[in-house]
Amino acid sequence: MLFFFLIVSGLFAWSDVSSYGKIEDIATNPASIAKRERRAAGFMVGLDYHDSFEDGIFSDVDSFSYANEPANNIFATFVGGNLSFTANMGIYLDDKYTSSDGSIYYDFNNTTTFSFDMAWEYDQFSLGASISGGNLATRLNRKVERPFDLVGNALFAEYEPESGMENFQLGVGGLYTEGPYSVGILFSRLLYLEDDELTSSDSEVLDNLSFGASMYFSKYTDYGDLRLVRPRLFVEFSDVGSESATLTLGLTSNLQFLPKNEMSITFAYVRLSDGGSNYFDSYETYHLLELTYLLGSFKFGLLLDDMADRLGLSLFLRYIA
Repeated sequence: MLFFFLIVSGLFAWSDVSSYGKIEDIATNPASIAKRERRAAGFMVGLDYHDSFEDGIFSDVDSFSYANEPANNIFATFVGGNLSFTANMGIYLDDKYTSSDGSIYYDFNNTTTFSFDMAWEYDQFSLGASISGGNLATRLNRKVERPFDLVGNALFAEYEPESGMENFQLGVGGLYTEGPYSVGILFSRLLYLEDDELTSSDSEVLDNLSFGASMYFSKYTDYGDLRLVRPRLFVEFSDVGSESATLTLGLTSNLQFLPKNEMSITFAYVRLSDGGSNYFDSYETYHLLELTYLLGSFKFGLLLDDMADRLGLSLFLRYIA
């Protein structure tokens, strides 16, 4: 279920609810639609890959240690004016285990999701809403003997729809910007589908509440010149009422060579709470490092997240027009 909502987001790249200006920010906060740098109609298609590793990628080829929880996602986003539409298709593997005879088994999961977003702006404020839905199909407990079996099961085999895993939800987000400062908030599940009925609950709203703030300088100076270096500081509280409540502190530095030629590096320190109300009494911490390079209409990137028991790697490619 965790990966289902990860793929719904459509982006493995790092983002936060107070970020705005780029088409990628729509996946994090729908209110950012109204605060894009370029308000003309736009289009983005992306391809993502993610996996996590515990003992090294190629430590034991026979046990497929290079494929622990691989996830692939392809998506397309269309945006114009104050509206956007995103379609996603994702395939991810989980519940890997080794049987007594040494055979390797995986569960294969296929997700299809759609999201319709809209936003309104008034002075420094913007308000956005997101309606999303999708479903999950699975191939459970499949034996894998060769690397080709991973591809064959993922792409060329029939999936069975998973009962009760249809997803529909309504979320609302807001942004306030003043000069280099911004504040964002997101209620990602105000309404959701449960037992084939739309419902809402105070606990669910709080569990999926995120808010944050950042300080970020615009691409151009007051004189119309490009800023070569653009630092950005941000803090975010995510899923504040859930057992996976998260506090994130981060710094991004952009090197702006040309209007459509830039490099960015992001460092983030993340603390996961123990389910209580004190974010500073965490049970786990990890670090993020993201590198991206924009060259014309293409953006390349990788993201590393380092926890005590694993290393996560994400690779992504975007075409932005």
